[in-house]
Amino acid sequence: DKFMNEGRAIINMMGNAIATIIISAWQKSFNHERARLILAERPVVAEKTNLVSEA
Repeated sequence: DKFMNEGRAIINMMGNAIATIIISAWQKSFNHERARLILAERPVVAEKTNLVSEA
């Protein structure tokens, strides 16, 4: 029973990751070049982001 629970947890995590990639690609917010760099284990330079301060 513990083995089945571990299997379900792994499959659930993989499904969540795949769904995240599909939805971000669908919304055209998936950065393919950054994903390739991360998967190739190359250093990724952080992009400058504008943060909105809570005032």
